[in-house]
Amino acid sequence: MPKRIGYLYDSLTSWSNLYLAYKKACKHKKSKSETTEWMYHCEKYLLELQAELIEQRYHPQPYKYFTKACREKNSA
Repeated sequence: MPKRIGYLYDSLTSWSNLYLAYKKACKHKKSKSETTEWMYHCEKYLLELQAELIEQRYHPQPYKYFTKACREKNSA
């Protein structure tokens, strides 16, 4: 087990820290349907995340890459 430095993990998994991270992540994205759904259920999702972090069961999902289709302008 790694050496414990203070109560870093406790502060990381605290409700206030998770809620602050949620608020920062939603900033400027409130019009997206995925974000509004997450916001509607945020308390449930944050409590689940907190439990997974505390019990060290959390495994992040693979990163999803998105490509932006570029349209070439006709120079005619």
